[in-house]
Amino acid sequence: MDWILLGLNHTAQALESVFMAVLKLFGFFANFNVGEMGTLYKTIVLLERV
Repeated sequence: MDWILLGLNHTAQALESVFMAVLKLFGFFANFNVGEMGTLYKTIVLLERV
């Protein structure tokens, strides 16, 4: 059972890395604490931690 949770955690971390890379690539915003995209990022991080 632990390996399933570990796999899900690694998958979530990989998706977060891809999300961050795409946003930086297209330059949507420079600061992750500002605006709607910052709110989206914070929501994704909170969901990952649950």
